[in-house]
Amino acid sequence: MSKRYTYSTCLMFGTDGEADHCEIDVTVSYEVAWLDDCGQRGEIEDIRVEAIDSDAAAKADPVAVAEAFDVFECGRFDDEMLNHASQEWAEDVFDALDRRDEARRERLWTEA
Repeated sequence: MSKRYTYSTCLMFGTDGEADHCEIDVTVSYEVAWLDDCGQRGEIEDIRVEAIDSDAAAKADPVAVAEAFDVFECGRFDDEMLNHASQEWAEDVFDALDRRDEARRERLWTEA
């Protein structure tokens, strides 16, 4: 099972004359298909809009959800999202190594 990452940002849209622009805070979740073992290259997959302006996507304006999805689906934020996922990936690797080392120390301590 792939890990889901989350990314949040503020999007700005033009409007139909009511105002110059509209800003919305968006949180998306996504998966990454890593193309190397170093967590440096990957492809964004399965993007889901999770929240708009702190409201769950299911309760948000469906037009805003669709527009936000289109912005992320077109790849505009891929570099930022991959960078964020890569940092989390590295933290997970280091945490796993720390847990392994701690278990090894415990085992050696109890065997001594």
